[in-house]
Amino acid sequence: QNPRPLRANHRIVVTDSATSKGLHDFLDSLQLHHVRHVKGYADVITKAKELGAILAIETSGHCAMRENAYVDDGMYTAVKILGALA
Repeated sequence: QNPRPLRANHRIVVTDSATSKGLHDFLDSLQLHHVRHVKGYADVITKAKELGAILAIETSGHCAMRENAYVDDGMYTAVKILGALA
């Protein structure tokens, strides 16, 4: 885990405990604070809401964003990714 303390201005990403160190290192390189939480879609999203995280991702593919009220919406996520790549 990242030893940096959480502050209100940190950009936080919550994932389940099964995610890799590679993902952790990638998020760290983007200056995002990675929080691993217990496995389970509902648990990950609940933790993200608690922390005000910008993103919640579970390894089964569930993804929810703060800007979309943490609604698990694959189409919304796909459009956001395509927009970022454009």
